[in-house]
Amino acid sequence: MRDILVRIPLPFLDKDIPLYSYGFMAMLGFIAAVLVARWRAKRVGASPQNAADVAMFALLGGIIGSRIFYVFQNRAYYFDTSRPDWSVLDFFKLWEGGLVFYGGFIGAVILAGIVMRVRKEKMLPMLDVLAPSLALGHAFGRIGCLMRGCCYGRPTAEGAWWGIRFPENAVPYTSPSACRYGDRIPAGTSLFPTQIVSALDLLIVFGLLSLYFKHRRGKGEVFAVYMMLYSIHRFAVEFFRGDTHLPGVFSSAQWIGLVAFFAGAGLWVYARRTAPDIGSGNAAGKARRKFRGKRAASR
Repeated sequence: MRDILVRIPLPFLDKDIPLYSYGFMAMLGFIAAVLVARWRAKRVGASPQNAADVAMFALLGGIIGSRIFYVFQNRAYYFDTSRPDWSVLDFFKLWEGGLVFYGGFIGAVILAGIVMRVRKEKMLPMLDVLAPSLALGHAFGRIGCLMRGCCYGRPTAEGAWWGIRFPENAVPYTSPSACRYGDRIPAGTSLFPTQIVSALDLLIVFGLLSLYFKHRRGKGEVFAVYMMLYSIHRFAVEFFRGDTHLPGVFSSAQWIGLVAFFAGAGLWVYARRTAPDIGSGNAAGKARRKFRGKRAASR
């Protein structure tokens, strides 16, 4: 758990630039996601460049959406102008974390959809290409959360082997947003490793989607499976989060997850029912249909 990885010196200015672990892991995740998306797009006969461009704009939309959602969730803190240290710059301190996935997901889909429409790229096939990459990039992001200390888990039983402890000045013990177990978690408290669990789950989702991609039949099917798998994962992990507000039975992320799950299920049914074969634009599907045609003609 190290918030700042290194400090890059600037000798001529007598200063240094901190390289934050959260931002560094997010950057690695984005690079990995784009490389995989380009590779997959090429495999199915889509434009690798379009896949990379859509991913870039999806990242931008995701950052905007996730930050807006986070600030809204913690509006009591961010809009409290009576704080001595209040600053309008607090809204833009992305290097400190403070990004909510579902807000980013909505923002990413909206901006990516606009770009695909401008590029005249079919939306559902491209979302299928990007879905595994989204899970992979998110897994890197969760490691960044672990190093930063955000998205932390609830306190564990004393002596629990699975618990993790952060430095005394880390986010879990100094977070401005009230924890559902009290205003502050005592420094040194052992916490459930939600970041590690999330990262491992997302890597599993990435693997499952990569395998499922080969067997898809309709446009949007892989993306639909991603929505369902992630919703299940997030719904379960939320019960172990220590920074989640539960005004009722479920947290806001769990309610959104329920909506996303049924939306994904609906999209999956639609994709399966409207798919004649593998989906247009898929090179493997075209080759398979061409082979079937030749075999039928030879008979």
